Amino acid sequence: MVAGMFLSLGIAGARADQVTLKNGDRLSGAIVKADGKELVLKTDYAGDLTLKWSAVDAFTTAEPIHVALAGGQTVRGTATGAAGSEEIATEGGGKQTAALDSIAAIRNDTEETAYEAQQRLLSHPRLTDFWSSYFDTGISLTRGNADNLSVAIQGKAIREAPKNKFTVQGAYVEAKNTVAGVTTTTASQSLGGLRDDISLTDHFFVFGSSDFEHNPIQLLNFRYVLDAGAGYHVIKSMSTTFDLFAGGSYKQDQFSTGLIVKSAQALVGDELDYKLNNRAGVSERLTFYPDLSQRGQYFMTLDTTATTKLYKWISWQVTFSDRYLTNPVPGTQKNDLLLTTGLRMTFGKAAAF
Repeated sequence: MVAGMFLSLGIAGARADQVTLKNGDRLSGAIVKADGKELVLKTDYAGDLTLKWSAVDAFTTAEPIHVALAGGQTVRGTATGAAGSEEIATEGGGKQTAALDSIAAIRNDTEETAYEAQQRLLSHPRLTDFWSSYFDTGISLTRGNADNLSVAIQGKAIREAPKNKFTVQGAYVEAKNTVAGVTTTTASQSLGGLRDDISLTDHFFVFGSSDFEHNPIQLLNFRYVLDAGAGYHVIKSMSTTFDLFAGGSYKQDQFSTGLIVKSAQALVGDELDYKLNNRAGVSERLTFYPDLSQRGQYFMTLDTTATTKLYKWISWQVTFSDRYLTNPVPGTQKNDLLLTTGLRMTFGKAAAF
């Protein structure tokens, strides 16, 4: 088995933490944290391993850890476990026994310090707290018989509090081609948006958003879309978030031909953030807008990004975007595809993806 292979590669010393799974496998390393859904084990042989909490039968620690119990009490000490039960030898010399299903969270000293700092922050939050952001840039340049220049810039800032997530984002793409002294613009697009998500429960949330777009290649002077609806967190763990959402929308397109198209729309979509490991991740967001004003017409947006962390706050990103409109202005295409790649600079607590 995979766990057996890990053990064959070498156990990290006599003082390593041990995690015993319900299938009998044992893994060695250092327990970082657990939240009742997943347990993170740091190993020398495979980096950070994320284990399903439901698959854990017991754990034993070499160093004191912080164990949060379901009743609200947190104790610190070394743990010794077997068959779904843990005995915690506290620093005061006492012992406390707890069933595995009564443990709400586990944190090492580093995670506990961060947790306590977050709790203090939650008690007195400021408008400038909880922000993180990233900035992507990509440039392509050629010179010779034909001169080409393309620039792609995008960024996102997120304020993610426990019950609220506010997002500001924008993107700009420009590409020009010069042959025999004649310059042609082959791509030009500006995007922006605001979104506010409010959690009602651990799984249900409501949202409102506004999106803006300028695309002269499609003869689109200005598009704005106002959305509102509700969603459900299908998966919400340390490594994966997967949401489904639906609602209503209003869209107005103003074209350079003088045409103005206004439409009421339904909306349905999904959003995925998946952390492959501590260096790489993918994100995806798909929104489908059936037109309620014109039967059979619709508008669709898709944004997918894969990132690989190069060093701390610097990553390499590849982004694929698609905007599809079934009834464009005559003489323009229905589909606008965009593929960009370049560096991503991450600030604050933003994930690598």
